[in-house]
Amino acid sequence: DSTPDNDDGDQSEDDEDGETVVPAQADLVLAKGISATSSTTPNVGDTVTFEVTITNNGPDTATNVSASDVVPSGYSAITNIDNGGIATGNQIDWTIASIANGAS
Repeated sequence: DSTPDNDDGDQSEDDEDGETVVPAQADLVLAKGISATSSTTPNVGDTVTFEVTITNNGPDTATNVSASDVVPSGYSAITNIDNGGIATGNQIDWTIASIANGAS
């Protein structure tokens, strides 16, 4: 009982449907620092552990998160990367399936 392809904008016919789309939102904060187990004034040859933390300040869960960190020049032998990070040269990349609101 409706006329095909006559969208008049009022969504009054049975082949039309108004839909409200609300996109998910997430406020991600990345912080990098030297681990409490490392010296903040290392000497050449010392091992330094960095911590990279991503926090989701919401309001929704963040999905398909990609993060990268460039290791400062002068550091070498990058090892023991946590949480699935992959080092390529002096850059470390992470892919994170999801970070819930309020989680890190």
